[in-house]
Amino acid sequence: MSPRRALTDKIPTLARDGCARVESELNAAPGYLSTEAREVIEQLLEMLRLRIATLDGQARQTRIEVWRRGLPEIEEIGALDKHRTEAILKDLQNPPKTLSPEEHAVLTPLLEALDAHYDQMSMDEIMARIERLGMKRRQELLAWLARQLVAC
Repeated sequence: MSPRRALTDKIPTLARDGCARVESELNAAPGYLSTEAREVIEQLLEMLRLRIATLDGQARQTRIEVWRRGLPEIEEIGALDKHRTEAILKDLQNPPKTLSPEEHAVLTPLLEALDAHYDQMSMDEIMARIERLGMKRRQELLAWLARQLVAC
């Protein structure tokens, strides 16, 4: 069992594939081992589970950081066109991994600023379209808007 005990020092440095290899070796240990040997194996397996969880967490964090680098800063939003704004809003709805509440909270101001920018661009388009309407169509639109406001 001394080679297995030496794993105690090695496990914290193993990569994900190394952990899987050692885990399968430990799980294949013969059933006739002493109680003490089985306890050592269980301790090593627990260390491996913790190491794998740590590595998985780091990999998740790296994927999210890479994804976030592709997002604009709030100050850059005003320069985005409608197509790019739509694409970023879609990206924000589909992160590479489920975001924690803290990660989501960090992105909320960006999402709100993008929504406001998108709404403003849409309003600008609507107003430009209204300006191109003839006077009769504008009056019809004004009457319709007035009815909508009264209903509220």
